[in-house]
Amino acid sequence: NKVSTAVLLKHPPTGISASASEARSQQQNLSSAYYRLRMRFALTLRTQRAVAPSSLWKSRCKGGKIAINDKHDDFPTVLAEALDHIWALSDVRAAAQT
Repeated sequence: NKVSTAVLLKHPPTGISASASEARSQQQNLSSAYYRLRMRFALTLRTQRAVAPSSLWKSRCKGGKIAINDKHDDFPTVLAEALDHIWALSDVRAAAQT
C-alpha cells in the first residue's frame, strides 16, 4: 500500500518540506523525499558565494561548461552554488562570465 510507505520530511527552522509516495518501498520514497528537500533548499535558500568556486564546482567544469544533470547526487549542491553566484551579482550574464 503506497499510503503506508509515504514519506514527509520537514526542516523546522526553515519550514521547507518535501514528500514522496510514488514507490511501494518506503526506502525509495525516503530517498526521493531527501532529494526533493535538497532541491527545495537549493532553489529557496541563498547564501553569499565564496570568492573562489568550490572544489565540487571545479570538478564539474569541463571546457568552460558545467558537466552535470539532475540525476547526479550532487546536482542540488551545484545548482545552489550557481544560484548563489547569480544572486550575489544580480546579473545572470555577469555570473556566467566569472
